[in-house]
Order: sequence, then structure tokens, then C-alpha cells
Amino acid sequence: MNTRTRSESVVSPAAPRRSVFATAAVLTAAGLAAFLVGAAGQEPGRAWQAYFINFLLWSSVAQGAVLFSAVTRITRARWSGPLDGLSGAFAGFFPLSFVLFLVLYLGNAHVFPWVHEELHGKDVWLNIPFVFARDGAGLLMLYIIGFMFLRQALRLRMEPGAAVSGLRRLVAGSAPRDPADADCIRSRMTRWAGVYCFAFALVLSLIGFDLVMSMDPHWVSTLFGAYHFVKAFYLGLG
Repeated sequence: MNTRTRSESVVSPAAPRRSVFATAAVLTAAGLAAFLVGAAGQEPGRAWQAYFINFLLWSSVAQGAVLFSAVTRITRARWSGPLDGLSGAFAGFFPLSFVLFLVLYLGNAHVFPWVHEELHGKDVWLNIPFVFARDGAGLLMLYIIGFMFLRQALRLRMEPGAAVSGLRRLVAGSAPRDPADADCIRSRMTRWAGVYCFAFALVLSLIGFDLVMSMDPHWVSTLFGAYHFVKAFYLGLG
């Protein structure tokens, strides 16, 4: 005879969420420890190169996923449904991506081979302060635009006139006052989506030229920037 009560058989929805966060925290701590051990070891270059590849990969996934949401907004795609919310949620990685880019400055000598080479005039463009200044500014611009786009999307998911407080109000702002206000939010969301698409192509092209193509500083391709931002879009779709 089953003697379990109804309350005992119901699993709290917060329990799986806590377990996911706990698992993620453990894996993050393990990865950080492995990186620090490698960076302090006899071959720090391998640790920094792995760091660099992971920065590019996961940043591209987040950037491309938000682009998917922006594209479906511009084209007014009705089939995307809940995928819009899922792809937009990747903007949560933007702050971490920016911090990871700044940390990359500490290991630039282990990542970029041109730091130790004679560039025959290319050092006007390929020098560490200028590279990190322009790429950092580009990423910051892209991420701010992405958050502005996401802000409008979050506002549209609120019930008109609903009271909003706490972190959600800080991120999304107030709920639409009425249907007319919701239409204005949709219009702003579409404009921010267009701006994000343009910034995505510009910034990801710059990142491709500066951080990836420069791995062989004596090889040049004018198509490499486009290749890089299209690849990032494909990663976001995956």
C-alpha cells in the first residue's frame, strides 16, 4: 500500500533549478582551477590559447543566438514562437563575455604570435593597446544594443498595466500601459533589432580580422570578416 502523502510526492519546481545551478557552479570552479593551474605551469601558452578559443566560441554562440531573435523580429516570423525567448536569453552571457575579453589582455603575449614578430608597418594597426581598445569598444556597443533589444522584448511579455518590481524592473523597465503603448514598444524593438544586425556584422567582422585572421599576420583576406560573422550566426542557430 502506498502511504506517501500528496505533499511528499510533489517535487518543488525550485529543486531542479538549484541542482542545475549547483552543477554549473561546480563545473565552472573546476574549469577555472584547471585554467589557473595551466597558466601558472610550465606551458602557460596552452592554457591561454584554450581560454581564447573558448571565449570566441561561447561569445559567438550568444551573439549569434540574439541575432536569430533579431532577424525573426525584423522579418515578422510567426513560426519562431518560444524560440525567440530562448535565443534572446543568451544575452545573459554578454557581461561575462566582455569580462572574459578584458581578462584576455593579461595573456596576450601567449595568444597572439604577432606580438613577437616584425610586422613591417602593420604594427600601426596590430598593436595590443589599439586592438583591445577598438575591439573592446565594439563589443561593448554590440552588447548594449543587444540589451536594448532584449529590454523591449521583455516588456512585451508583461501584462499591460502590471506592477513590476525588483530585478525584472531594473532589466526590463515598466510594463506597457495599454495596447497603444505595446505597439510603440514593438516598433522600438524592431528598430533595435535592425541596429543589432548592423552592429553584429560590423563588430564580428572586426573581431575576425583582429583576433582570428591576425594569427597569421602576413596573410590577408578581405572576405574573412564576413566568414567570421556568418560562422557566429550559424553557431547561434546550433
